[in-house]
Amino acid sequence: MSDITLSFQCEDYLRQWFIHINGGSSPVRLKKNTPESNCLQFALRSKSENISSPEIAGTPLVVFIPCFRFKNPNDYNSITETGRKMFLSVLRMRFDEQIWYDLHSIYNFGIPKEDLIYTWMESHGIDPTEKNFNAVAKRLQRLRSRTLSKVRVRNFRKNSKKRD
Repeated sequence: MSDITLSFQCEDYLRQWFIHINGGSSPVRLKKNTPESNCLQFALRSKSENISSPEIAGTPLVVFIPCFRFKNPNDYNSITETGRKMFLSVLRMRFDEQIWYDLHSIYNFGIPKEDLIYTWMESHGIDPTEKNFNAVAKRLQRLRSRTLSKVRVRNFRKNSKKRD
């Protein structure tokens, strides 16, 4: 692992969650062969390619650049804007997988949604602020509606084949 870092601009809840699942310290040291590490391996460019670092407002997500077999961090230590977007997309996707895996089975048992989401946030290192709660609740709501619409379509197709 190198001591060279990259900084990313992302939402507070996503930054706090990612730091928590990777050991709780910032800058984050990525584990080998994780989707985030593989994404960085693909997206890293050499500094000589004149890639400018964007200005980051607020608290950034800081990540140590892992050592890869064919990309030495001393040479490959910058990332393009599209690489940054890809890395953040991977984080959001992993966040969605985690929240869905943890909450989908108990979401409809009459537990108040606020209590359920706040408890999940606390157990995953996310500060229980209203801004974070609203963002996490909205992501969960969108995941639920997407999944339920897919289930409805699948059931409709299955039932329409029975009629034929």
